[in-house]
Amino acid sequence: RSIDLSENKIGNKNIDELLEFIQDPKCNIEDLNFFGNYIGDDNIIKICDSLAMYIQYRLVKLNLGKNNVHDNCTSSICLMLNKCSGLRVLNLSHNWLHNQSATKILKELTDHYELRILDLSWNNIGDDLTALPTYEHLVNSEITHPERQFNNFSINEALYTGKLKLRTNPLL
Repeated sequence: RSIDLSENKIGNKNIDELLEFIQDPKCNIEDLNFFGNYIGDDNIIKICDSLAMYIQYRLVKLNLGKNNVHDNCTSSICLMLNKCSGLRVLNLSHNWLHNQSATKILKELTDHYELRILDLSWNNIGDDLTALPTYEHLVNSEITHPERQFNNFSINEALYTGKLKLRTNPLL
């Protein structure tokens, strides 16, 4: 029920085989780990769309950290979040997401009551801190482990926003 493909440097190769596997009606995967594979935007979109269409109720944990996830993947990530109502862990760390994308993802999580861990650390969040809503206002209170550290928060922005409850910030 678990596939760990982390640190395999998959890139954009062999994605079609993976998509065929996900789209198989017998697929009962609950945990997918793609951390550190440098998968590009087009294929991240394909993966998220396939997860949303084919294994939406079974997916519990998804790790897309340390890939090449940019802002243009946000719509597919949000669709996947909407459909995968049982998702409890989502790792989007070490990517290229900005405030606007983070905000859309957080808004999508407003009614997502199963998610417990959300990792948005090591992205490009913080270029306009006032545009980023707090987890507390947008997300259900069930999230016990929101990660936002190591983004682009300046000292002034970090001090300005105690509401983000940053646990660690290399600038402070």
